[in-house]
Amino acid sequence: MIDATSIAQLKNTVDIADIINNYIELKKSGANYKACCPFHGEKTASLVVSPSKQIYHCFGCGAGGDVFNFVQAFKKIEFYDAVEEVAQMYNFTLSYTTNHTKRDISILERYNYLFISSLAASDKVKDYVLKRNIKPETIEEWQIGYALPTAKQKQQAAEYLFATDELIEANLFARDGDRVYARFSDRLTFPIHSSSGKIIGWSGRAMSEKDGVAKYLNSPQSDIFDKAKILYGLDKAKANITKLREAIIVEGHIDVVLSHQAGFKNTVGTQGTALTMQHIEQLKKLGCNIKLVFDGDKAGQAAALKASTLIVAAGLSGEVIIMPAGLDPADMISSHSVDKYEHLLCTGGIDCIRYVLLDIVNRYNLDEPYQKSKALQDAIKFLNSTRDKIVANEYKTYLAMLLGVDPKYIDIDNNNIEAETTTQTQKISLEQSLLYTMIYSDEKEELRNIARQITHLGAWSDEAAFKELVSPNPNISKLRHISILDAIELNKSEFMGGAKTLQRRYLVSLKSRYINDLDVIVDINTKLANL
Repeated sequence: MIDATSIAQLKNTVDIADIINNYIELKKSGANYKACCPFHGEKTASLVVSPSKQIYHCFGCGAGGDVFNFVQAFKKIEFYDAVEEVAQMYNFTLSYTTNHTKRDISILERYNYLFISSLAASDKVKDYVLKRNIKPETIEEWQIGYALPTAKQKQQAAEYLFATDELIEANLFARDGDRVYARFSDRLTFPIHSSSGKIIGWSGRAMSEKDGVAKYLNSPQSDIFDKAKILYGLDKAKANITKLREAIIVEGHIDVVLSHQAGFKNTVGTQGTALTMQHIEQLKKLGCNIKLVFDGDKAGQAAALKASTLIVAAGLSGEVIIMPAGLDPADMISSHSVDKYEHLLCTGGIDCIRYVLLDIVNRYNLDEPYQKSKALQDAIKFLNSTRDKIVANEYKTYLAMLLGVDPKYIDIDNNNIEAETTTQTQKISLEQSLLYTMIYSDEKEELRNIARQITHLGAWSDEAAFKELVSPNPNISKLRHISILDAIELNKSEFMGGAKTLQRRYLVSLKSRYINDLDVIVDINTKLANL
């Protein structure tokens, strides 16, 4: 039997939308995803998947649950078989209690030992790594290794009884006609881990600068290795990101390694690709702000601009830090300027919205009125992409200063965004927000007592949900139709006001029903006056 703690760890590791999307096509819908339910025939999508709550629910047939329940129902398999299928997708090693033989350590982890041993046996490679100021204990912690040239690596693999076919299947070797070669040859190797800590591939850094030789080479794209999703070092940085409520994103692997060595243990890196919304969604789950640290060249500035736009669109707070010309974080840390780097992180940034606004304004000749007007239009369009009118309005004065215009000419209306989200926000009623808050609020016990005291059962159209929530031991799994909503969690004051409004509506409806019963009318009026 699979250990319960191991199942919980797996559940916390996976993304339910990512898993379900392997079986059915999901489409983004606000903060959630929608699809036609595979468990009953329908033409209109009524199945909703919530990544933030890690549940799914069909408003048509009532099917729902967590990621394991979906796989179990879709594949028509036993619960533990579903758990093992999900674990295999994420290369997650489950723990078993009794009477189960664990699978052998993966070929990727076994082969990584060859890379590690090859580095340990080469004074030349060790000197190269140490000259980068990477300490021996850091080399060990990050399992940095060395891939021998192809001929020697093939001989080494044969000595350790690795079959050529299994190495090709594992994307360690490749075949070109009759020739078989190592994908990583004469390269420093950085193993890439999933967020659960299992090796899913490598990035190899060339040992010498040669024409036609890529500086970095990654494992090829596969089911388990997707550059658009991978953040190098996230398995090590996740706890510190959550603790500090901040993630530092850099570009290179050595930048990440040396940052951790210097104490900046909330640092991660992109896998040789631009920052994607999939990267950002992973960090969004950790509830953190983001600091982008990019090179000062044109490529770095362009990458910072694109990343900033995505961060703003995701509704996160972000900051851009451009390194001094010719330096990257590894350079600054290696030159024993850790204090300077820390100072730069603390004081050298500009928030993502200002960074994008500056770029927009700098594209135009502001001495020419029509170009100034176009710059204003583009800037307002960008500010509307924040999806938050309050946030957008906070930058009116800043934008006016950049353009040299009066702030009254800057009208942030979010019309496009509101039109896009109106249908969703209108669907969330006051009652649903109250029920939702009684599920998720840190003060839920107190709020449930308030609801008991203020409202009658008849005030709730969803009587079953209210009765369940105010019962001694509520079963939240019965409330998926509420918990999956993209609702707003109310604070205590808002909750009390909302509960009184709900009760007031109920009492008014009672008055209309008992319009000829004077005693009932007087009693209701007294109760209304006390609300």
